[in-house]
Amino acid sequence: MTYTATTADLPDELEAEDTIRNAQPAATGYIGLAVLVTCFAMARSGVAFTGADGFLQACAVMFLVMAAYDCLIHRVYLQPDVGALTWSGPLSRTSLILLAYKSVGVLVSVGLAFVAYSTFPLYQDAWYQLTFSALAAWLPVMVPAFVIYLVGFHFATHRRDDALAQFGRFCATLGRDGDRALVRDHLLGLAIKVFFIPLMVGFGLTDWGRLSTFDLAVVDFRSFYEAMYQLLLLVDVCFGVIGYVCSFRLLGAHVRFPERTAGGWLFCLMCYVPFWQIINRNFLTYNDTIVWGTVFAENSVPYLIWGSTILFLMTVYALSTVSFGYRFSNLTYRGVVCSGPYRYMRHPAYVSKNLSYWMIEMPVLGSSFASAASGTVALVLVNLIYLMRARYEERCCLQHEDYRIYYARFRRHE
Repeated sequence: MTYTATTADLPDELEAEDTIRNAQPAATGYIGLAVLVTCFAMARSGVAFTGADGFLQACAVMFLVMAAYDCLIHRVYLQPDVGALTWSGPLSRTSLILLAYKSVGVLVSVGLAFVAYSTFPLYQDAWYQLTFSALAAWLPVMVPAFVIYLVGFHFATHRRDDALAQFGRFCATLGRDGDRALVRDHLLGLAIKVFFIPLMVGFGLTDWGRLSTFDLAVVDFRSFYEAMYQLLLLVDVCFGVIGYVCSFRLLGAHVRFPERTAGGWLFCLMCYVPFWQIINRNFLTYNDTIVWGTVFAENSVPYLIWGSTILFLMTVYALSTVSFGYRFSNLTYRGVVCSGPYRYMRHPAYVSKNLSYWMIEMPVLGSSFASAASGTVALVLVNLIYLMRARYEERCCLQHEDYRIYYARFRRHE
């Protein structure tokens, strides 16, 4: 039976001092950010991490440094959601059978991903093909590392009969055996990775290759604004890629459960390529020739204040993703984040992003009354999409005790 939590499920006895036992350590993301800045500076100087391929190298270094910090300093492998570690698991028949089921699950999962990428016309686009080529170059590193982790962690944990094992059992028995709920959760998690990994990696490859070679000389506020805006988006993408690729239970970064409702998937996916382009172009067009940079005289005081406010909002947006460390992912619960901007509001990324839309596009100042009215209504509807997205995310996350504690802390101040 699937548990659907609501705010009514929050116990009144939860106190502010209740411990969130599986939280992402607060400093992890900022350490990763420092590594990212260093890698990008080296790419700009031509020392290392150059070109589009340098993006994946930088992401790998960021993840390794953050993971090492969390293991050595915070010992995240001892978090309750990770499960007890034995470090000397016996080679029993049961454990070997479960490992065999996991192997089947991995092979079928890879096959399903290959079929999706080979079948859907979207992935035949040259942009995606370049992304797949870049990822394929890392297979000689990723495949052995994954196999070592899969086998090693399997024998190091008591929680061996997980969703992957149940999916493998389901496939090996042609559907006669296997926990249906866990099989569903595995397939939903696989769909999330299949959809988002090439999308995020593609954005990162493009932005890194361009920004690491582009002339970022700052001669006035406009050039500073444009450079910072693009760099903040790059920060968001870097942590997004790491989050989707590196979902290891040993680090407490695994998927506890995915979003299981159609509404949650609908309001999330409609914000991404290719769905958003269709919606924005045909239904919710809120941009006009009049934007903030054309309203104020360049380098005037209002121009500087308005542009700085937009950059502040985008900084909050980027730092919201940074706060996840290597646990960022849409449509999943992978442990609560209660530091950084999430210390002050539950949805800082959505709030800052939507406010920046209003400040950048300024639809109320459309070139005509009809343009202003339609643009304003369209952007309000976009805000409502994000509001519904946030509501569904909260319902999903409230299934875990840690998030209910986090949520209760905000309710006391409302």
